[in-house]
Amino acid sequence: MFETKNVDSVQSMNSVLMNIKDFRQSMEMLTKYDWVPIPIAYPQVVFLAVRVYFIICLISRQYLLSAPPTEAQSIVRIMTILQFVFFVGWMKVAEALLNPLGEDDDDFECNWLIDRNMSTGIEIVDTLS
Repeated sequence: MFETKNVDSVQSMNSVLMNIKDFRQSMEMLTKYDWVPIPIAYPQVVFLAVRVYFIICLISRQYLLSAPPTEAQSIVRIMTILQFVFFVGWMKVAEALLNPLGEDDDDFECNWLIDRNMSTGIEIVDTLS
């Protein structure tokens, strides 16, 4: 590229090569993370544990009808509701992180992006040749 005057100086060429190297290292890191899948039993155990925990909370945190409730006791259990919102929210985020690109219709389309980048790269190489 430097000999054909596509890049002005040696510093620019070095900068281009460093950016390509950084991009390649990032792609290698992504491939390494994608290479080792999370065993399916771990997420299922966590999701089951959260659901069972809240079923137990639903039953165990009820008041007995033997005595009338005091002012300190509220009819609606605020802390249980907050725990439920946070735990289930975190669980939904964890479910989304298991497959970040997804396979639904509304998820990010990777194949289109890869095909477009390939065709653009081939077109650039063809114009330089």
